[in-house]
Amino acid sequence: MKLKEILELKYGKSQKKITSNNGRYPIIGTGGILGYSNVFLYNKPSVIIGRKGSINNKMYIDFPFWVVDTTFYTIIDTKKVIPRWFYYYISTIDLNKYNEGTTIPSLTIKTLYELDIPYFPLEEQQHIVDIIGSIDDKIENNNKIIKKLEEFGIKNYFKLFNKLEDILLYSKFERGKEASSKNYSEIKQKNFINFIRVKDLNVLTNTYISNSLKLPLVEKKDTIIALDGTVGRTNFGLSGAYSSGLYKVVPLNEKYRGIIYFSLKDNFNQNIIQYYATGTTILHAGKSINHLKIKKHKENDLILFNKLYEFMLLLKQENIKLNNLKQLYLKKFFG
Repeated sequence: MKLKEILELKYGKSQKKITSNNGRYPIIGTGGILGYSNVFLYNKPSVIIGRKGSINNKMYIDFPFWVVDTTFYTIIDTKKVIPRWFYYYISTIDLNKYNEGTTIPSLTIKTLYELDIPYFPLEEQQHIVDIIGSIDDKIENNNKIIKKLEEFGIKNYFKLFNKLEDILLYSKFERGKEASSKNYSEIKQKNFINFIRVKDLNVLTNTYISNSLKLPLVEKKDTIIALDGTVGRTNFGLSGAYSSGLYKVVPLNEKYRGIIYFSLKDNFNQNIIQYYATGTTILHAGKSINHLKIKKHKENDLILFNKLYEFMLLLKQENIKLNNLKQLYLKKFFG
């Protein structure tokens, strides 16, 4: 059956007039949540599909939302299709193949409506949703715990002494290296590794690159910070080569690893990064490194922050394994 037989595609709308600091409903773009609003476009389970730009991004949402005009949202005929099942199916389709844009990737309703959708009885759809959904639920629960641990760590870092020291007394920053997009692969071939860019710090995409290029590498335990583009974005738990917009933060002693991460998440250093950022279309904040600070601390503080960091890392690693398991099930059911 055709996609047009099971759902209706609707255009998102501009968020300029409805964005609110006290909003209750998320405003969704192709990259995730952009802000909040007190009004919504739709309040039933739906799948969000990129219309312009990141057209291969899809998102399932089951609470009231607003979506911007670079996306489509879907009104799904639940007598034929379970919305979450459709999300799992469409997530296996590379929508870049249907790009009709020239400078900016674009999708049209006409093209999407002609996509062939396999027939699965509702009982079988529910079986698939139960299996893969349980994996997603576990990943989401882990993410909630990670968020709580991070909030606890930032709060405790804030309580430390007000005396500040240069962060370069405790760590060094190693910049990544750029690679041409012609070297990218969306399939992990032999001797290929993840290539991590600024946009991958939140959600790691399937971009791989040959290890033979000898690019700088990060391991899962390494903190990475963006000092180009979306400056200040910080994460860990990823491994592979990393781009020139990113810096690996290497502690001079392992006991500093946790506190360095939480110091970079602190508002003081985030503000420093923004203050020293230059550029109009793309920000560059590499000069901020010499001005970043870390709070004076005791040995017990280092132990606490390292334990938080290590526990968060375990959960992040578990999520990677769960996501790999999810991909196996998707391939089994739809491959």
